[in-house]
Amino acid sequence: MKTKSHTKDKYNVITLGCSKNLVDSEVLVSQLKYNDFDVYHQSSTKDANIIIVNTCGFIDRAKEESINTILSYAKEKEKGKIDTVPLYLLSVFRPSVQPYMLSWMKYNPTIEIKKLQVPVLILQGTCDVQVKTTDANFLHEANKQATYLIIDGMTHTLKDARAGCDDKDMKTYKDPSLPLNNVLVTEIIKFVNDN
Repeated sequence: MKTKSHTKDKYNVITLGCSKNLVDSEVLVSQLKYNDFDVYHQSSTKDANIIIVNTCGFIDRAKEESINTILSYAKEKEKGKIDTVPLYLLSVFRPSVQPYMLSWMKYNPTIEIKKLQVPVLILQGTCDVQVKTTDANFLHEANKQATYLIIDGMTHTLKDARAGCDDKDMKTYKDPSLPLNNVLVTEIIKFVNDN
């Protein structure tokens, strides 16, 4: 079915992930073309003013690749800003924080931590849904002099999750009355006193 008339924007559909994503993108592109949209799939030119990134949201590497792809297109945009951000990425990539995100996303933490000539403390929780223990391991591998500790049960908010890393209700994010993880506090105090 044809849609109402629309502005003549240029669209580029970028597909990341599995063959299912590719099929979905091909269907989307054909529907857009049928409705007279100026759309390309995986175009190497950076002249599209609307980018659609079709990806998997379940695999950490796919999420990271998606974010990096969006940021690379943002760099191409004038003033480093994307005009429209999908709702599920708005909290991280809203236009007001894009310059900040672009300024620090260019750094690779494992390269930067190697350069440090000061004491380093790496603390990572096992229940962190945003940063995995493997990331902390990579940092420690890059700087073996760092003090390194994986804290059982600690979330991204530095608070304790319930048994089995249960934080489905996001209580550790929403409840400011929850205390910081005791091991975290103890280790930071020890690190500061020792250094």
